[in-house]
Amino acid sequence: MDFDLLVIGAGSGGLASAKRAARHGARVGIIEGDRVGGTCVIRGCVPKKLLVYGSEYHEILGNAASYGWSVGATACNSSILLANVRQEVDRLNGIHIKALA
Repeated sequence: MDFDLLVIGAGSGGLASAKRAARHGARVGIIEGDRVGGTCVIRGCVPKKLLVYGSEYHEILGNAASYGWSVGATACNSSILLANVRQEVDRLNGIHIKALA
């Protein structure tokens, strides 16, 4: 294949470069060894923030009575939390892939 630009990595910088070059008419190829979206989306910022957000409910629900809420027994199902985090990462990965089409 013949490209005007070959981008190594499909993280935020690589995707931005590829999209900008393509808008200017360049034939762009991307080399990525994992998933589209980069470290932040796939392994870092996004999963961490979702896990932290989910874990905050333990304290919030524990303090609910002091704000007039009656809450029964609560428990975290970590399997569901992790499955939902993975589902969101998959969704974001799909958005990035569709944006390249």
